[in-house]
Amino acid sequence: MTISEQHLTRWQDYLTEAKADQGWVDWMQHLTALRLNLCTELKAFLDSYLNGEISTQDFQSTFDRKTRKEWEGFGMKGASGAMFLNMLVKHIPDKDGLTQQLKQALPVPDSPEMAAKLIKEFSQFLEGEIASGQVTRRQIQPARCLFLLSVWWHVQAVEQWPVFYLSARRMLEKEGLYSSQNDLAQDYLTLRDAFIAMASALDLRSWEFEQLCTRIENAKTEPPTSPEAATTVEVEEKEAGEDVVVVAVPVGDGPVEPEGEENQGTHHTHVQWMLAKIGRKLGCKVWIARNDRSRVWNGETLGSLSIDSLPALGMGGTSQRIIELIDVVWLRAGKQVSAAFEVECTTSIYSGLLRMSDLGALSPNLNFPFYIVAPKSRIDKVRKELSRPTFQMLELHNRCGYFASESLQNEFENIIRWATDASAIESLASKVADISEEN
Repeated sequence: MTISEQHLTRWQDYLTEAKADQGWVDWMQHLTALRLNLCTELKAFLDSYLNGEISTQDFQSTFDRKTRKEWEGFGMKGASGAMFLNMLVKHIPDKDGLTQQLKQALPVPDSPEMAAKLIKEFSQFLEGEIASGQVTRRQIQPARCLFLLSVWWHVQAVEQWPVFYLSARRMLEKEGLYSSQNDLAQDYLTLRDAFIAMASALDLRSWEFEQLCTRIENAKTEPPTSPEAATTVEVEEKEAGEDVVVVAVPVGDGPVEPEGEENQGTHHTHVQWMLAKIGRKLGCKVWIARNDRSRVWNGETLGSLSIDSLPALGMGGTSQRIIELIDVVWLRAGKQVSAAFEVECTTSIYSGLLRMSDLGALSPNLNFPFYIVAPKSRIDKVRKELSRPTFQMLELHNRCGYFASESLQNEFENIIRWATDASAIESLASKVADISEEN
């Protein structure tokens, strides 16, 4: 694959900016040292399984236990890593067949053709188990195999086999170098070719380019505080016959722990789904940010709950474009914004507030409420950001409420059943006081 001069110049600028950020440089040194040690340990563990020293059950249980804390660094503990393997071992009745497939698929392939063969055979095995009627698609979700295989290949041959992270796919897609064809083997090899070509053109090692993509995608100002936070990966799979949406979630403000069987990527989707459902229940039309429309919760795509295009809202073009980027917007009478919600599970809270403050500054006569929805673990961060003098001077703290996504989840059924107006949401929300009042 050839990288154009235009692409290369733009990415060299990205790289120059990253290398000037000492926090990012320090983070890369820490991550590299950690991952080097982790690769050694993971390869020894895999060898013990492939050599018959431990059973598939032992392989699964050890992998599940150690990825929770000891083996942080590649996002392996998520729903497409250890949790996916747990589901395979639990639900697939053909235990011997599963063992055979794992031992065939997990060793690093010696060519792209072999990689495609392994991906196809493993996914076909899972599809066959579903077709037999002994296990359901929702129980094992075959599309998740792509992350599991690619991350194991990666730890065995770091520079040859990148992990199927969404941050790299999104950035390379923007450059026209990657596009999903809804074929797991083809999609992975297309990503691999583009990833290696761009990394080589920039003279970067695999981890440097991966983290550069993450940095650009998140527009970070600070490095993540744990390797797991930098590499969390989630896969959502629709019903049989529909497209597969793969969502990798690099994290901005610190480590993110899975919540039950969903990580923060699916948590973000769940919150958007609940807000959309509530908005429609209250008689509003709902707008969902376009880049989230293909995500799925409870069997529904977010796009099925959203209007196709945002109507002209009687404000400037810049304000209109800002609103189009907001996670969820409720509209009354088709053309009047009733409320706007930023769901901040993984991205920088500061960036969401800046978007809302820009909107308020550009259109000061807007009178609809803004809300930040975040996990309980991030609420203190929300309060801290809203207390910044910049936002206080713009009086954003008077217009922007915040509430925990867990509170929304707890009250969702009651709101859907009984609520008749937006006061149900307002009752969940808090606001920060003026700095002078707090003092």
